[in-house]
Amino acid sequence: AASGPRRTRRCPAAGTMPAYTPPPSSLAGPALDQCAQLAWPEAAGAAVIILAFATALPPDWLLGPSAAKFDFPLVLLGLGQQLGGMGNAVREKFYAVARAAALLRRLAPRAAVIVVDAWDTMVVNGVTASTETLLRRVSRGDRQLLSGECNSWPRCYRPLLAADDAGRRCLGQPGALCFGNSGAYAASAAALVDALLPASVRELRGEGVVPTADGAARRFAPQARLG
Repeated sequence: AASGPRRTRRCPAAGTMPAYTPPPSSLAGPALDQCAQLAWPEAAGAAVIILAFATALPPDWLLGPSAAKFDFPLVLLGLGQQLGGMGNAVREKFYAVARAAALLRRLAPRAAVIVVDAWDTMVVNGVTASTETLLRRVSRGDRQLLSGECNSWPRCYRPLLAADDAGRRCLGQPGALCFGNSGAYAASAAALVDALLPASVRELRGEGVVPTADGAARRFAPQARLG
């Protein structure tokens, strides 16, 4: 479902995939054309679009109402979807995000797409002057912006980070947020497709490794430096 402050529209093809079905390489052809016909002016002119995945919503869900309060268009994927078990849930989530990004690349190519956790995220303010500058740089290129944290959990990737020159410099700074957290990340729709789609398709076909919640952060990290 895609929604602005007052409207809700559904695209039958975006973000939905039967469990264990080998996916196509991309959302393309008639399926993409059908979805791209949706008239969604809130997205076409938006500087920021929020995207989240949830198979169900809690009664005290905060993301949707808070996004509407600040006039951020929201794309919600996965409602009512049956995921293919714990091992496949993350794979299908990333694949759904990539397919939705393929559609947003057609509908809103200049927007910064912010992907967030659906259940424990809320919007607390609109776009400020400083965040507008940063998000504009993200939306106009192939870089991704990640949230960060000071440790790696539940899996420890500190040895991998310490093996990288930039990683060692970061670890040497007190209080530095060296570890990316894919609970929130931003990029142009095109950059999301490029980063997520090939890996998620390979993983769902049993041919490779998908960028998981922490693996995605490490995959994005070399491109996330905006300094």
